[in-house]
Amino acid sequence: ILRTRLKELFIIGLLEYVLLIVSIIYKFGTIKKENFVMTACLLVVSNIALIGVYVKFQKKTLEMRNQILDMRCKLMEEEYEELRMSYDRYRCLVHDEKHLLLYIKECLENGELDSCITFLNHYKRESIRYSGVAWTGIPEINFMLNIKVRKMEEKNIFFKVDSKIEKIPMKDIDFVVLLGNLLDNAIEAAEKCEEGKGKITCIFRNINDMFIFKVKNTSIYKPYEKNTKFYTSKKEKDEHGWGIESVKQIVRKYNGEIDFKYDKDFFEVEIIISDNT
Repeated sequence: ILRTRLKELFIIGLLEYVLLIVSIIYKFGTIKKENFVMTACLLVVSNIALIGVYVKFQKKTLEMRNQILDMRCKLMEEEYEELRMSYDRYRCLVHDEKHLLLYIKECLENGELDSCITFLNHYKRESIRYSGVAWTGIPEINFMLNIKVRKMEEKNIFFKVDSKIEKIPMKDIDFVVLLGNLLDNAIEAAEKCEEGKGKITCIFRNINDMFIFKVKNTSIYKPYEKNTKFYTSKKEKDEHGWGIESVKQIVRKYNGEIDFKYDKDFFEVEIIISDNT
């Protein structure tokens, strides 16, 4: 950090020195030996303090960037795992297809239409369950929702999607990270609710040239906010609480707007991004 900002620090230090010299001359008329020593000491102390504050600020900024990168890597790992599982299921389906066709052929030849229909209905339900649900007309959204819905089902969280969109004015990776972070936060809050009362709702809209996206979830506590930043209730504060900051960073990248509404019963995030394409 000091190497990359050496020029700026040198200029600031030089300005401090000049100002101190001018102030001493203005007060005393001349610079005596003891005044020069005092000036040098003040200069050293002020520069050390300045460097300390600057390094601390830069360290905090780098930590935030690293946390956001870690989140992106985690989401990409989840996507990769989902793709691997989908590919494995497809391979199994292709492998078993000949056996399924032979069974159907046998049923038809023996006139067992009821057994054939029952089998096909069961096979259809299983295919839908494994292939995931098409929540919207956007594959990227469907993919991420299917990943997170499996977590919601494990935690008995009710999930609803209200979608009327044709496109999203964002890069796929940015939207996946944004949606993944918001849903992770929503799941974390909803699972703390009383059994069966955890709910999450997603709303997607294209209105004129605007993309509007909302995530609302039930909650049992009011989040702590200070200086427009939300703080986690977990003990490991250095490891958590970066999700919303990552979302804000992505929204700023697209010159969008983000708004939070909450009380002790719910938390809602609304994002509006202009489609300039």
